[in-house]
Amino acid sequence: SHSTRADSRQVAEVLAAFNRKAGASARTEANVEALGAGAPVVVGGQQAGLLTGPLMVIHKAVSVINAANWAEKELGQKVVPIFWIAGEDHDWDEANHASVVTTGSGLRKLAVDREGKPRTSVSRTTLDQAVWNTVLGELADSLPDTAFKPELLEALKLAAASSATLTDMFARIMASLFANEGLVMMDADDPALRRLEAPMFIRMLENGRELERAYAASSSRLTGLGYALQVEPQPGCANLFVYRDPAVDPNAGRLAGERVLLYRQ
Repeated sequence: SHSTRADSRQVAEVLAAFNRKAGASARTEANVEALGAGAPVVVGGQQAGLLTGPLMVIHKAVSVINAANWAEKELGQKVVPIFWIAGEDHDWDEANHASVVTTGSGLRKLAVDREGKPRTSVSRTTLDQAVWNTVLGELADSLPDTAFKPELLEALKLAAASSATLTDMFARIMASLFANEGLVMMDADDPALRRLEAPMFIRMLENGRELERAYAASSSRLTGLGYALQVEPQPGCANLFVYRDPAVDPNAGRLAGERVLLYRQ
C-alpha cells in the first residue's frame, strides 16, 4: 500500500533547500528543523504575485504566523508557520501584476508578460533580467520619493538579480519581510516536493472512481442544505494536472510544457 503522508524529515530537507535559496533567516531555518522533527504546522498561501501582489497576501502571511503562535501556546509545543506558494497555478494574469500607489495618491498597475511562452505553471515560466529591469524601473518612476524608497529599490534589485521566475522573486521578498517571524516558504511546484507527493498522486488515480462518488455525495448534501457549490465535480476527472512532455507526446509541438487537466478514459 502507498504511504498516506510524506516523511517529515524528507519534507524538511526539501524546504530547507528552497528557503536557503530564498535567503532564509536563522529563525526560519530553525523552524524547518522543527518541522523535520515532527512539529505540527499551520499552512496558508496564495499565488506568487508580482512584488507579492495584492495586500491580501501580506494579510494571509500575518494570519498564518498569528495562528501558529496561538496554536503553539494552546498545545504547549512548537508550531511552524508555512506560506504555501501556489507555484503550480497556470493563471498568469492573476499573478503577473501589482498595483502601486503613485505620486499624487493614484494607482498604477505594473505587469510582466510571458511573451508567448506556453500556458504552464508560474514556477516554470522564466523571466530574464530585462523584464525585471523594466518593471523595477516602472516601480521607481511610480513611487513617491521617501526616505525608504532607495533602500527598497536596491533590495528588490538584488532579489531580482537571482530570480528566474515570479516564484523565486516572491519567495525572496517574503523571506525578507518575515525573517524575524521565521515564516517558512514552500513552492507547490517544487520538483523535489512533487517527488515526495508521488505516492499520494498514485492513490488518487487508483481510487479515482471512489473519490468521484464521494465528491458527488458531498455535493448533493451541500445543495440539499441550501448551499451553492463553489466547485462542481467533473465526471471522469482525475483532479490532477499533467504537463505536455515532448518525450511522451511527440505531437505536443508549440504546446510543449503546457499544463492540462487529466481525465480517465
